[in-house]
Order: sequence, then structure tokens, then C-alpha cells
Amino acid sequence: MATRTILLTGLRILAVCLLFAVCFTVGGVLSGLDKIAQQSIASQPAPPRSPTSRSPRCPTIFFAAF
Repeated sequence: MATRTILLTGLRILAVCLLFAVCFTVGGVLSGLDKIAQQSIASQPAPPRSPTSRSPRCPTIFFAAF
């Protein structure tokens, strides 16, 4: 009976270690994908803005219809 308990405890410890390793690997892969995505977005040049163009102003009565 004690041998079986020791064996099951050892298997549980190994299962937890394996689960931790899988989660660590998935986190690393997702982090790598995030870095790759940020680099590809950062490498795209921003469209040039003319010095006379301004962002459109929001009208003061915009929310009156709602």
C-alpha cells in the first residue's frame, strides 16, 4: 500500500511539473508572437501629415441627438 501511495505522489508531482513546463512554453510563444507583431507594426512608416491639416473638431452639440 505504501509503495502505491509513493508512486501516485511521484506521478502527481511529475504531472504538475509537466503542466508548469507547458504553461511556461505557451507563455514564451505568446510573448514571442507579441514581440514579432509589435516589430512589424513599428516597421511600417507613418503616413506623412501636412503641416496645415488639423484633426477635425468635435461639434459641441454632437451628443444632443442621443
